[in-house]
Amino acid sequence: MFLEGNSPIKNNGISIDSLLINKFMKERLTILAFVLFNTLAISSPLLDCTNSISDNNFQIALKTIKTHNFDEAKKEATAKLLSGNCFTSLQVKILVENFSFEEHKLELVKLAYSHVIDKANFGILLSIFEFEDAKEELLEFIKNN
Repeated sequence: MFLEGNSPIKNNGISIDSLLINKFMKERLTILAFVLFNTLAISSPLLDCTNSISDNNFQIALKTIKTHNFDEAKKEATAKLLSGNCFTSLQVKILVENFSFEEHKLELVKLAYSHVIDKANFGILLSIFEFEDAKEELLEFIKNN
């Protein structure tokens, strides 16, 4: 790049280098804002969960998640959905029950807990786990949260 003032091409008095730097900074700031938003959404329950996601929006999100071919991609899409919305325990069960790996189910269920409007019903999620250790870990998590 040229140093400021040395650019041979100017656009309305602004050097091309300045425009390129501004574009570069805008792209970086956009990426930073995206990362910060997702970090905050995942790490802290900023939502006031008094109402769950509507059935229509839930069904649309569920269909979108099911379009992913691999569990890892489904897990990422589900985590993003869970971190930005509120759910009933039944909706969480429907979202998570089709995952193959117990550890993915457990991770997602724990993520969902702070976004559930009916925590008293959260025990219905025990039925999606095959192994007792996962069930025990979920019960311990519920007890401590």
